[in-house]
Amino acid sequence: MEFAKTAVRLHQLQLFWNQETVLQNIYLDFLFIIAYTWFLVTACKAVKNSKSHIFSALTISAGAFDVLENFLLILVLNGKFSATVLQIVYYAAAIKFILVVIVLAFIILSLFGLFRKKSLL
Repeated sequence: MEFAKTAVRLHQLQLFWNQETVLQNIYLDFLFIIAYTWFLVTACKAVKNSKSHIFSALTISAGAFDVLENFLLILVLNGKFSATVLQIVYYAAAIKFILVVIVLAFIILSLFGLFRKKSLL
């Protein structure tokens, strides 16, 4: 739904939805946002890298974009939307996914030692 960039596409998707179920899933997604943000920030810190704080901040930013996306989706589902709101939802979701992929790549590459902190000794 977050990638329904136009009102036409949104209405096409709504033909297959139970709106109450979709709203419940969005509300549950707020809990998931907290969980994945906590997990990814913890994972960034666990790799003990000098860049961990940067990637922790990217994770928090992804969570913030996800919260924005959810609030706007609630407005959209309640019929309070415009083409601009749909565009913002689309781009917020895209940015969120890009940030999460970047953070996951950092964590995975750090586990393989590709982002090791250089020793001064």
